[in-house]
Amino acid sequence: MKTISCSESVKRIFELLQGKLRSTEKKELDNHVRFCKDCCNRIEFEKTLKEKLQNVSKQTKVPNTLEKRIARLLRTF
Repeated sequence: MKTISCSESVKRIFELLQGKLRSTEKKELDNHVRFCKDCCNRIEFEKTLKEKLQNVSKQTKVPNTLEKRIARLLRTF
């Protein structure tokens, strides 16, 4: 299994949350997060944010443009 960097980890976090991560990539991400506190915190933040956004979107009609804007901002965060 290869070791990944924090920047690669961040890319994979978004892929993981979108359900687009292959099993080998997920294992590499899991291994990285196990030893990297910053990335571990980042993944927990992203999971919580996604969950809260989904709850809000169930209660309120969120414009598609707003969803895209938030997604774009998160990718640069």
